[in-house]
Amino acid sequence: TTLWAALAPRGGRGEVDADTAGAVVTHRILLRSGPEITTRHRFRAGARLFRVMAVRDLDPAGRFLIVDAEERID
Repeated sequence: TTLWAALAPRGGRGEVDADTAGAVVTHRILLRSGPEITTRHRFRAGARLFRVMAVRDLDPAGRFLIVDAEERID
């Protein structure tokens, strides 16, 4: 499924996992409400993969969602 989204980086941190150095960058993603989004979902933008960490409504009408997500960069 293709969704419209606005992506804004929030911060980052270095990480070492199984002898592999990398970084985790946090993002805030704004998207129109539609299919139910949960922390079990992932978003893809080309080769980039974002893991959903939290989801909440932006407005009382429920027209938009704010998604906090992490992207791992190796």
